[in-house]
Parts: sequence; structure tokens; C-alpha cells
Amino acid sequence: MKRKLSLLCTAVLCAGLLSACGQEAAGTTATPTTAALETSAAAETTAPETTAPAATAAQAPAADAPKVQALPPLAEASYELDLKNQAKQYYYGLYEQEVKMEDESVRTMKVYCPDGTRRDCAVIYVAVPDGVDTASFLAQSGWMKVAEENQQIVVLFEPEAQAWAAAETETSYIDAAFSAFSQNLYFYSYGQDCRFVGYGTGGEMLQRYIMTHPINAAAFVAVDASENLDSAFLTATGATKYEKYEDYEITYGETPVPVWLISSSVTDQTKAVADYWKKANDCLLDQTVLEDGTKVYHQDPYSNSPFTYNQKVGEVRVTEKSVTYTDPEFAAEVYGEFLSRFARTGSGSPYSNVLKAAADESRFVYTTKEIDGITREWYTYVPTTYSESGDPMPVVIYLHGGGQSGRMGMLWSDWWKVGEEKGFIVVCPSAALQPGKDGKIPNMSWNGGQTEGLADDVAFIRTLVEETKTVYHADAGRFYVSGQSNGGQMSCVVALTLPDLFAAHANTGATAIKADDALPARLNDGIEIPTFLMLGEYDIDSHDLDDMEKATGHQIRYFVDRYGIKMDDSGSYVNGTYTNRIWQKDGVPMVRFTVVEGRAHSWRPEETVVFWNEWFSQFSRGEDGSLIYQGE
Repeated sequence: MKRKLSLLCTAVLCAGLLSACGQEAAGTTATPTTAALETSAAAETTAPETTAPAATAAQAPAADAPKVQALPPLAEASYELDLKNQAKQYYYGLYEQEVKMEDESVRTMKVYCPDGTRRDCAVIYVAVPDGVDTASFLAQSGWMKVAEENQQIVVLFEPEAQAWAAAETETSYIDAAFSAFSQNLYFYSYGQDCRFVGYGTGGEMLQRYIMTHPINAAAFVAVDASENLDSAFLTATGATKYEKYEDYEITYGETPVPVWLISSSVTDQTKAVADYWKKANDCLLDQTVLEDGTKVYHQDPYSNSPFTYNQKVGEVRVTEKSVTYTDPEFAAEVYGEFLSRFARTGSGSPYSNVLKAAADESRFVYTTKEIDGITREWYTYVPTTYSESGDPMPVVIYLHGGGQSGRMGMLWSDWWKVGEEKGFIVVCPSAALQPGKDGKIPNMSWNGGQTEGLADDVAFIRTLVEETKTVYHADAGRFYVSGQSNGGQMSCVVALTLPDLFAAHANTGATAIKADDALPARLNDGIEIPTFLMLGEYDIDSHDLDDMEKATGHQIRYFVDRYGIKMDDSGSYVNGTYTNRIWQKDGVPMVRFTVVEGRAHSWRPEETVVFWNEWFSQFSRGEDGSLIYQGE
């Protein structure tokens, strides 16, 4: 039987609803072992002026083209564990990366990582037009400058012999190239806010790919790239359901992606493509017309799309004008006015994925401090209502998932947004680097197991709490700890070892107690701390509490037993997409377990609202450390 997820619309939700520290790659052992490819300074090129020219002759590299360097074979790639400069990339400059196709053939793409770019940077994906040298196009089109000014990586999809082939072949290539970069062992990036732009035939191939992979795109600009998308393709693609989640009635054509269609001539076919995207973004019929004639369509503010549950940011723009593909002002315009305005969070199933407005990162306070020989960093969000002379503010410390960072945690979780609305400070620290497995890049990962030889993250969190109390007018009785995945595991370790510092704990996507006897060495079980575990229906841990082969049952049973409650003495209820069980002690909810329908191993920003409204805001500690529930 088919089923469609209902939105979470309870009264509670309705009410509630960088400093770059990278360094040159020459200082690492990962310096390319193959000599950089030579470029020809003598070759002058003619860039495409509007639509892509016929590829009658291959374009040679221009004098201003950056050198294309070769990445070392994976077997030769190695990475130093630099704990004083943890956020750096290992390769800076322009590189060629191989793309292995399903038929074992090999294609290429180019990757440009500006000097100093952090490992948690966003990525701009560019599909070049026919008839251009990719390195020359990067420099001349302005995307190299955009990348440098915004400290982001640019990935360039390119055809063989500078001429795009048939759609089936090239969309398969873009699919393989996107996956190759997402899973690559050379560069690290924030794999959520992926912004795309494509020119001419390359843009057409990219648009076909995005239509069939819409949850990968935060925003897309198509330049002269819509004229060959016929109605049969649009109809079939729009009706296609997500392969792994066919039980849920949602299709590619119902997945919003902000899109800007720019064509030298807006034909009937271009209008049909615009109609496709307007439907996907659930746009109103009304339009706004800008000074240059651009028509802008906005998402219905009452849209029930699960992708835009609390921010109706879907948008479609249609512009009729000729574009000089190598005009750097055009690249700056489409990035600054459009692409950079949108963000995307989550992965896995469609119901783990959210389209939203990009955060204003200038509001995040970046702090570093050397602790035990490791340069630790954290990001802090202070609400506009904060005042040194006002009431002290609560504090939520959110711990990011494995391989992410404090910046990524702040952007992904939306705790900053809830903090602004509800009046509390948010702190998102970065874990320390741990050696990569199987030759992979070292990841920022929490030492939840308190393994010797790795960062002492329990001690770090204690220091972080004290630092926050020193710098901000914070309420010592209303500190809370949360996290997702590896950070969720660490947040539980914090609740088990530092309950004196926090009034409540809530985490999602992971458990810390893997067996009955698997408790942290510095366990402090003399202080009660309310704990809340949330999992998605398709999460990595089981939501069957009787399945003792999995960790979930151990964790819930440990806390229930710790507070002298019987497992059968729980209340249960369903609230929209949330199925809940709560165990109380003397009328106070001490343990809660929630399963989110449809969600995979991810995080939906609405969960921060649930954690705050229904859990954290209910608890505080008195000056003597006693637990206070609802002010009593």
C-alpha cells in the first residue's frame, strides 16, 4: 500500500517553528608525484561569445590559464596528521581527476581548490560548453575568481575532445563525475550545499542530470541549456519516483530546486522547461518582473512540500538575453545574486533532505585555542537579543557528525536559527583529526571511546563549557548537549561523564552504549540527566528496543534501569511523523526514544525545534545542581 508522509504540524512546532587555516600543499607529504602538465603561453584563444560554437578545432590553453596538475595515484597519496592546522586541504591549485565509467573507460574532470580553502568548503560544479579548453574557461569565465573570493572548490565537468556527445553518455559521465568527487580521496568538502551552473550543450547535460538527481542540488543556473529537453523527457522524468523509496508518493518532478534559466531566445521548449521547474518548486502563477525583464516565480507560501517544511524558498527565474560565456561579471552575478542564496541539507531518502536559505555566516563567531597541543576550534552563534546586562542565556552545544566540522554542524543543523528565535547561544566545536582509514584523508572525528593517543574530547568539552561561561553571559544551569551520528555518540558520552555541566542531553543517529558493560571509563552515574535518543526509520541503528544485537536497546535500557524505571512503564504516542516512547520518574520524563518516519541516517532541521521545545526548554539545574523540570 502506498503511503505519503504527513508533515509535522503540531502546536509546538507551529509556535517554535572562516577563518581559513589551510596552508600550501608543499608542506605535506601529499605533494603530487607527477609533474604538472605544461601549458602553452603562446596560444591565444577565442572564447565563446554566446552559445557554444561548433567544435571544429580543439581550443589550446590560453596564456592566463592555470597549470593543470596531476594527482598522484591513490596508492601513493599520503597525508600528515597536522593537529595545529586541522582544517587545511591537502592539494591547492588546479588538478585533473580521473572519472571511471561503468564500462571501465576513463574520463576526466578538473578540480580547482584555491589557496587557503578549508576542508569544509562548499563546491560549485560547472559544466563547460563545447569547444573550450577547461583550464582557460575556468580563468576567463570568472569562476576561478569566484572560488578564490568565496574560498570554495570548483569542479569542472568536461567533454572528451571538447565536444559533448549524446545525452545518455554524458549524463552518465556527470553522474560518475559527481560521485567520484563526492567520494574522492584527495579533497574534502561540505557535501551539502552543491551549486551547479552549465553552459550550452554542457549545461543541457547537467540539467538532465539534475532533473534526475534533484536532491543533490541547492541551486542551478542553466545558460542556453533548455532548448533540447523535449516534452517526452520532461514528462517521464517528472513522474519518476525515487528508486529506493517507491513506497512514498514523491517524484523527481515534485522536488524543488531553485533554477535560473537564461537563454538568448526563450522558445516554447524553454518555456516548457520553465514550467517543469515551476511545478517542481510549487510556484505560484504570479510573477515578478525585474528591470532586465527577468521573470521570477516564487514558491507558494502554503506549499506542503516536505523539502521546504519551514522555509518556502523554491524559486524559478527566466531571462532572455545573450550571455558572453567568458564574462566574469556574469559569473559573479549568478553566484552572488542566485546560487549563494540557497542551501541544501541532508542525504539518503527524500525525507532526509531539506532545501532552505543559506545562512549568514558572518554572524558566526570563530574561536581557536591550543589545548593539549591541538589547535581546537569552535563556532558560536549569539542571538540578536543577547545582552551582557540582561538575563543570562541558555547554551546548546552541538557536536557534528564524523568527517564534518563545527562550521558544517552549524550550517547543517540549524541550531543557530532556533537559537535566534528562542533566545539561546549555540556553540558548535570541531572534533580533532584522526588518521584516515585505508589511505583516506584524515577526518575530524570525536573520540567517543576515549581512546588513548587521540584527543581527549571529554576534557575538551569541559574546557569549552568553561570558556563559554567566561566569554558570554551564560546561564550555568541551562547548558544542553546534542549531536548527530558520531557527534550523537559523543554527546551521549558527555552525558555519561559530565552530567554535572548539563541540564539535559538529546542526540540523533547514534548510540554510545554498544553492550551492557560498554560504559565510558570516567562514568559519572551519581547525577541524573534526562536523555533523548532519536533515530530515523532507515537509520543505521535499529529502532527495535528488543533487538539486543543492536546498540539502541542497550542504551535505552541502561538509562531506564539507572533511574529505577521498568521498561514496560512507558507512555507512547504518535505526533505527525514522530513515534515516541517516554519513561518517567516521579512524573518527570527522564528517557525518551523517538523514531522519525521516512528519515535515513541524516538530520532534518525541524528536529532541533523538537529537541528544544519538547526537551531542553523543560529542564534546568539549580545552584546546588539539582534537576528542575518545568521550573519546579
